Amino acid sequence: MAHHIYDTATRKDIPSINQFRDVLGLHFMIDTVNPSSEITVPLNDFSGDEVETNSFDGHIEGTATDATSGVKELNLEIMYTPFGSSDSTYWNGANWQVGATSVKADGTDTWEYDITGTLDDGIYDVTSHATDNAGNVESTYTIKIIYDKTIPEVLLTIDPTSGDGDNGWYRLFEPTITLKDSDNYEVGHIEYQWNSTAGSWTTYSGPFNPPGEGQNILYYRGIDKLGNVMTDLGRKEVKYDNTKPAGNPLNARVENITADYADGKWEAPSDDSDVRYYKLEWKHEDGTSHGATTNRSTFEHRLDELKDGVWTFSVKAMDDAGNFTEAKVDFRVGPGPAVLGATTETESLVAGTGTGGVLGVQALGSKNADAEETEETKNADEAGAQAEDDGAVLGESTCAPWLYYLPLLMLLLQIIVIVGFEFFRRNPSLIKLLVAAATTVAVIVIFNFLKDMGCYVEGSWLATIAQWFPAIAIAFGIVTKLIAYGFIEEA
Repeated sequence: MAHHIYDTATRKDIPSINQFRDVLGLHFMIDTVNPSSEITVPLNDFSGDEVETNSFDGHIEGTATDATSGVKELNLEIMYTPFGSSDSTYWNGANWQVGATSVKADGTDTWEYDITGTLDDGIYDVTSHATDNAGNVESTYTIKIIYDKTIPEVLLTIDPTSGDGDNGWYRLFEPTITLKDSDNYEVGHIEYQWNSTAGSWTTYSGPFNPPGEGQNILYYRGIDKLGNVMTDLGRKEVKYDNTKPAGNPLNARVENITADYADGKWEAPSDDSDVRYYKLEWKHEDGTSHGATTNRSTFEHRLDELKDGVWTFSVKAMDDAGNFTEAKVDFRVGPGPAVLGATTETESLVAGTGTGGVLGVQALGSKNADAEETEETKNADEAGAQAEDDGAVLGESTCAPWLYYLPLLMLLLQIIVIVGFEFFRRNPSLIKLLVAAATTVAVIVIFNFLKDMGCYVEGSWLATIAQWFPAIAIAFGIVTKLIAYGFIEEA
């Protein structure tokens, strides 16, 4: 019976160091060469190679060779390190532990091993150690498996963060969009396209703006270095409109004016394709205002909660974004002077009618509209000019503004006269002082009555008296006091 003994020692006294037979018939084989192994799955090119994958399931395969004594076993050292961490653990065949250890693969010349359980994203360093039957251990074969199955994320920001118009629209400021990638390993690139997912994708290179005005939808996705693609596309609606409606509301007017209400009316712009609704406001000269909205097919509204004074009725033709063109008309509630004349930048408006009188008309057009004056505007201007030539119209005052200050001047003069006379006479008399004061009050009351009556009644004889009364009253007051103090003897 022959016996095979493997030894790694060198037999110097025997001519053939690889094989010999001694006198007892024993067969000896000397093996001093290390075996070798190779990891073939996951696929790699050389020892030390990095393998990036998004489909690693823990299965490892390889081969091992030893030409002399043959491969006895193949052991693996498997170390796991999460992305972004320096803490590593080792697979012991059942779970992950702290501290180096190894596991035995199934097979020798060809071998395989499966890491059981769920594998997390991260880096797996796999080292194979083949051992031959003589006990020689190879110097190892290693690969680094970079496993990333996580779908990348893309963060979208928009500046300004919210629209400055109505209903989420941007009006004055065109928005700027920024896309930022996020992945546990490394993002390859970001792609986007507008208003479609079937067209060609544009590779993101920096902040960008919408393709134009209107309502646009942005689709975007991230693709990481390992080919993971966002399965749920990002979606963002961006609404930008910096253009006003094409035309102004036409023929704005106020009719049926009463002490409590009036009817505001207007007509649609010549091009109302962009008009979505009308926004109304009627504002008093003291700042009090009321408002309402109507749909695009309604062209009149009851203006309620009115009071005496001058009101401004405005009609704004609004689009979805809050851009508008505007028309205004003034009207008066109750008695008082009318404000005449009209100003317009676009199409003319017809002045309102009612018991209070219409004051003027204004139409504030879009910045791109050319000013046009129609026949109605010319007629309104001519009417205003004629009213100025004719004098008072609808209760217009004919008194000069300085007349309103005469009562104060008269009172001051009376006080000066009384004090002066008493100072020189050095003989105060309570009765005389009361007479002088009563005279002063009477003069002021009479003057104000004549002023109020005469200044607002065209052609009245009171108006004529009111012009001369201040001088007469002053002279009368002085003469009365001179008589009261004895400087002038009564006839």
